[in-house]
Amino acid sequence: MRKVCEVYLVSSASSDERGVELTFPVSRYEMMDAFEQIHTKSPGDVYWQVDEFHCFDYLAPHLDESLSIFEFNSLTEQLSKLDERQETALEGLLQMQVNKHMQENSGPITAQELMMLAHQRRSLSGACRCAIRTKHSENFM
Repeated sequence: MRKVCEVYLVSSASSDERGVELTFPVSRYEMMDAFEQIHTKSPGDVYWQVDEFHCFDYLAPHLDESLSIFEFNSLTEQLSKLDERQETALEGLLQMQVNKHMQENSGPITAQELMMLAHQRRSLSGACRCAIRTKHSENFM
């Protein structure tokens, strides 16, 4: 599985300010171990931030506090499964969604929209084929 980013976790409820750095996506056991290291059991008590993206860095402006650490891990898991064409399609679809939001004055992209885009692997493959066909037909016009 391809690694997506480095994430720093710390408990906002603990007096111990030591945190843990993980490379996402992580397994359930790695997440449980990290929670033990930062002395918390509740995901609501976890402050997290992405320190470095290995890929998909264009998602950074769209991540916000409404995304739990488990949702973010799920997102990175889906992202890690994308091939190069699907990644390109995701970037294009995300930009289209951002443009739509700007035209409709509907605010920033939500965490749920990011999750939906990443989970649509078949749609991303279809978007790749559609973009290739469109580009191919433009070359013959």
